[in-house]
Amino acid sequence: GGSWLTARFTRAELNSDLAWRDVGAVSVLAGIGFTVALLIAQLAFADDAAQVERAKAAVLAGSVLAALIAALLLFRRNRAYAD
Repeated sequence: GGSWLTARFTRAELNSDLAWRDVGAVSVLAGIGFTVALLIAQLAFADDAAQVERAKAAVLAGSVLAALIAALLLFRRNRAYAD
């Protein structure tokens, strides 16, 4: 979103070798980074072990979902450039 806003409202431009679908796919791929979220869950729910486990499961499920969506988007991107 920040990249699009910058390109839209300033003189900045997306590199001609890239398309917005590339930027979108890579941004979804960034959703896999879950290490800090696991640490925060551990610190936030230190008094409730069951809540920590639920939070960890949710973070891991979100990371897996982000990886699957990114894989789909990158696969579609590769097919678009292959044509």
